[in-house]
Amino acid sequence: MTNPLTPIGALNRILTAVQVVNLPQLNVTAGFFGVRAATISPEGEASDYIPTMTGAAPSPRPYQMYSIRFWLNKSQALAQAWENQRQQNTTIGDINVVTDSPVLGPYYFINCTFLNVEEINLDGTSNDYPVMLRGTYPVNAALFA
Repeated sequence: MTNPLTPIGALNRILTAVQVVNLPQLNVTAGFFGVRAATISPEGEASDYIPTMTGAAPSPRPYQMYSIRFWLNKSQALAQAWENQRQQNTTIGDINVVTDSPVLGPYYFINCTFLNVEEINLDGTSNDYPVMLRGTYPVNAALFA
């Protein structure tokens, strides 16, 4: 009898990257991340569910907002480049986030902007420089078919 367990696979943290389409000098690869690397979080709904008299009607949205967070190594010049960009222009444009999974494709976000910079620890115990962006992620492509 063969082993009934499904192979679990592996995650590769070195794959994680943030590519800025129009500002390649801000591209982030594994060697520039702090300890926490990156996260992406959906905001709001991908579809609305609108009540009717006898039920509800689904109304898929063509996009969903996402928060993109990543933590740069603040002891490297790339952290200062991101700070300079925030001070100059908070509009970043399109970005591509490559995940730590060899089978999960990248996420492409449109019209990204800075949200904020979270707390920066300056007591010499953390190398993280946090960056928070918000972008638009296309969903429900079947709406356009």
